Amino acid sequence: MKEELKIGIAGANRGSSFMVPFTTISETKVTAICDLNEDVLEGIGEKFGIEQRFTQYEEMLDQIDVVVLATPENLHVPQSILALKAGKHVISEVTAAVSIEQCYQLVETVQNSQAKYMMAENMCYHKPNVLIKNMVR
Repeated sequence: MKEELKIGIAGANRGSSFMVPFTTISETKVTAICDLNEDVLEGIGEKFGIEQRFTQYEEMLDQIDVVVLATPENLHVPQSILALKAGKHVISEVTAAVSIEQCYQLVETVQNSQAKYMMAENMCYHKPNVLIKNMVR
């Protein structure tokens, strides 16, 4: 049996959309959420039964294997870099970065890390887009 990956979601309000999909994957469990707004932490935590709630991103990283970034775009690269350097896998909402320089920093960090990075672009999987792609083929 594979070990269960502990998922942490940064940006609990927006990131709550990831909760149900992770319940369909037996090897994952959302165990922690992080948000600056303590009311959001309490509400989302209670709704989904998540006891580990953090207002400090770095503290959450110590408790998880994978982080989902659903925070403001300007935080994606700095938070990705912190996680990757800590050996945590990263799933980042789009956009990945807000400047070319940030893109270079992110790519360099990913290349020097043993952890995985995924940009969670999902529009390419929406049914109309898949149908059009198949028509073009």
